[in-house]
Parts: sequence; structure tokens; C-alpha cells
Amino acid sequence: MSKFIPIFLCCLLMNACVDQEIVDRIALPLTGGVDFVDNNEIELTFAFPSFSPGNIETVSDQVITLAGPTKAEITEKMQRKINRRIYPSKTTVFLYGKEVATQGLEKDLDVILRDGRSTRKMHLTVVDGTAKELLHADFNGKEVKGMFLERLLEENIEYGYLPKQDIHLFEYALLGRGIDPFLPLIKLDDDHKVTLCGLALFKHDKYITSINVKEMTILKLLLEDKHNGRISVKLPTGTIITVQLIRTKPTYHLIRSTDNLEQDEVHIMLNMKVTVSDLNGENFSSHTIEEVREALKENLERSGNELMWMFQRNEIDPLGIGDFVRSKTRHWEEDTWKAHYPHLKLRTVANIQVVGEGIRR
Repeated sequence: MSKFIPIFLCCLLMNACVDQEIVDRIALPLTGGVDFVDNNEIELTFAFPSFSPGNIETVSDQVITLAGPTKAEITEKMQRKINRRIYPSKTTVFLYGKEVATQGLEKDLDVILRDGRSTRKMHLTVVDGTAKELLHADFNGKEVKGMFLERLLEENIEYGYLPKQDIHLFEYALLGRGIDPFLPLIKLDDDHKVTLCGLALFKHDKYITSINVKEMTILKLLLEDKHNGRISVKLPTGTIITVQLIRTKPTYHLIRSTDNLEQDEVHIMLNMKVTVSDLNGENFSSHTIEEVREALKENLERSGNELMWMFQRNEIDPLGIGDFVRSKTRHWEEDTWKAHYPHLKLRTVANIQVVGEGIRR
């Protein structure tokens, strides 16, 4: 029994050191967003979970928008309008209006990262529109807005085709060499519900263009290993067949030219194992398997190449190809790479293995 006493005392001491707060006496803006007003002012919106008196299980959102020169000053103004202590460092999803993202995020990100109280798992997101309009919309049903948005992003990262992203991955791409950041792009649809509509692509800290969900799917496959998900492909007969991903793994290969830098090539080998999940009326056969394999290979290689060429035209590198080449190159120089990148030969090579029809082989 005596061996548990030190553990018990440690727990008491740890409890004594924690700045404890009663949940219904503090304001935790689980989500917030910023929009551009003019050269002197921004507009900050926070959504605070609000608990019903005497019934902590009933939660709604209190959404406040104020304008001012900085987020810190606006937060102080908010504090004078709300009867609970505000903890802005507890925000888990922060939204940037499209115009703010276009002007650059580096200064705002620096403030967030210097705050030791900020959550290390914060998601950053760009709104196709304004953060104010989105956060004031009734899109979340009975769930608080911050938790809804956090789950929307995390579920699409885990089970969908949203590439992994959080504040630290954005920082790595922002400060790294030979790589550019990206963020999820969301919007309100015609029914005023939030939808993930693609990725916002950045050149350094400025949002310059976007890709849609179909292109985002290809980017995810070119970036990460994946063990779930579905892809539809059109056969030469016109039939659309859906395949279930079992395993995908991209590997990058640098093919050197001994005398001419511009003759170097980077091939992304996309190794994929799939099973057919929806035949759409087709009879399954070895002939169908080969058609599926060839159609999927052609689709992925064409889509991957077109996406990479678009990146080159915009002089952005969300795949981190420059970072990869730097890891293989002595005396790599960023300025030389930037001049060379738009002319680099990039190629997607898909190796597809179709293993059967669902649980059948």
C-alpha cells in the first residue's frame, strides 16, 4: 500500500498547480475567423459555446464579430461585452477570409505560434467568402460550431481525400525551402451548409489559387500513403466503375542528367492496390479487370501530370518536390532551383493491382 502514497501525493501537487476554471464561467472560442475591412482594420469573429444555466448538457453558440486594428485589441473589446473570461488560445479551428489569405498570413501565424498557450493541434482553413458570414450561418445543427468544423476536417483527413494539415505542417511548408503550403478551402453552399470544396494553394504566405475536390484527391494520393477511400473510373465502354483502395504508396525518384540540369526528371511512382466495389451492371471477368487497371492507370497519370504542370505554371510547389531534390543534392541553392523548377520534367507513373470484386477473388 505504501508504494501508492508517492503517486497520490504527486497527483495532489499536480492538481494544486493547475489554474482551474469552472467551464460555465469561461469563454472558449473553439472556432474563430478574421476578415479584411480596410488598410487599418480587420474584423474578428469568435464562436463561443454557451451553456444553459443549470443544464450543462444543453450547448449553443454565441457568435460575436467586432472590428479593430489587431486581434488582441478586438479581443479586449469583446471581453467588455461578454460576462465570462475569454481564452482565445483554446481555438481549435481558425478561419481566414479569402481576402485576408490573399494578402498573406505570415504575421498572424507568427503571433499564434509565439503564444505558448495556443493549442498545438489547431487547424487553419481558408473560406471561399468571409469567415464572418460562415460563422454566423446555421450550419451545425445541435453541435457547437467549433466541434463541427474540427470533426469535418479530421474525418476528411482520416477517411476522405483532404491531405494532412495543421498549424505546424503549414509552418513547416511556409518556412521550409523547396516547398509551399496549402490549406483546406471551405464555403457555404446554396443551403447555407459548410462544405469542403478543395484546397487553397499558397506561394510563400499568400493564397494565389485553388484546386477542386477531384484535384485534391490526386494531390492526396501523390503525397501520402492511404489505406481507404474510393475512386470512380470510366471504362472505354462508357461504364463508370468504382474501386475501393486497399493500399496506395507514392515514392519519389530523381533521374539525373550528367551535363544539363534542365534535363533532370522527377518521377512520382504511385503504387496502388484496389478492389472493384461497384460494377454498375457489368459482368466481372479477367477482361474487365484489365480494363479497370488500364483506365485507372491512364486517369491517374494524366490527372497527376496535369496537376503538377499547373503547379509549375503558378511557380508553387505544394508537393515539396524541391525539398525532395534538396535532400538528394549537395550545394542545393534555392534561387537556382526556383529558376529551374518551372522547366523540370515531372511525371506520374501509376502501378495498379486490381485484386478482385469486393470479397470475391
